[in-house]
Amino acid sequence: MADDQAIANACDAGDTIMARMVDLGLVKESDLYDSRYLENPEKYHEEIDDDPTGYTPKGRELFECIYNEFVAPFEENDSEYLDHYLSDDSPDQLNDDGYNWILNRGFDELETEAEKAELIRQFLKIGGQE
Repeated sequence: MADDQAIANACDAGDTIMARMVDLGLVKESDLYDSRYLENPEKYHEEIDDDPTGYTPKGRELFECIYNEFVAPFEENDSEYLDHYLSDDSPDQLNDDGYNWILNRGFDELETEAEKAELIRQFLKIGGQE
């Protein structure tokens, strides 16, 4: 996963690029930001808890596109992540305790690679696999 600095840099890049696009007249500020946010950001933050950014759906999509271009090179995709910890030839293959932990939490019943990778991340986060 990307480190905190890479995430912060990606967020800054998204904000900077979007602001520059507005400055150059490539997009309207109202295309990127909710009108309530543009009128009064403080009031918007008080009233809207679930999205403090103030983005419109288009603004959110553009920000995430920029963000992902900056962060993606630092992250393994879920398939690579699973290979990294489950492949027989990987030096970081889960040990027996790790396999038992994920199996006891329904690993085999999970449908997507994202769900399976997240379960392994949980195991590693609690200190498994020294």
